Amino acid sequence: MKWWEKFFDEYYPEVYSHLEDLTSREVDGVVKVLGLKPKKKILDLCCGYGRHCLELARRGFRVTGYDFSSYFIERARKEADSLKLKAKFIRGDMRKIPFKSEFDAVINLFTSFGFFQDEREDLLVLKRVNRSLKRGGAFLLDTINREFVLKGLQRRRWYFGWIHNLILYNKLFSKNFGHMGLIVLPVAVISIMLSIILTIFLV
Repeated sequence: MKWWEKFFDEYYPEVYSHLEDLTSREVDGVVKVLGLKPKKKILDLCCGYGRHCLELARRGFRVTGYDFSSYFIERARKEADSLKLKAKFIRGDMRKIPFKSEFDAVINLFTSFGFFQDEREDLLVLKRVNRSLKRGGAFLLDTINREFVLKGLQRRRWYFGWIHNLILYNKLFSKNFGHMGLIVLPVAVISIMLSIILTIFLV
């Protein structure tokens, strides 16, 4: 199983919960850069749990969210229903985007491109994106600066989550391929581990 097939689960929104406050400003930027007007059709490729999709729908855009994670898609659908927003969410592989000449814009945000070790697969994604756009449509690709990541990379970070778990956020990075991972442990387990460690040192 590839890392991206299991990484984007119920713990991911918790790790990045601090981004919720940025959503409105990020969508402001998307709309401004692409010069979008309400009612335009937008495909949010790798939409996650719908953070940007829902804000775009709130502003009157016709939005389709597309993501590989079943958990994300189901969560986004429920959120759209609860907010009474019109947004469509589809589970699928970004290498197999099924649309043709359908969207005024495709957006791919928060470094959601380049997951595959074979660059030919990344190229296939770009070809599918191109096929899904209407003539004159635009593609916005948001990705992180590689040199910035290498300079300030924090390989491990521990913190408590809201569901009473201790989370280890682990990053590994090579010049060709980056990898992220989460290890989530119940607080009770952590308490036992700490007790064992203290006992060893005190004896």
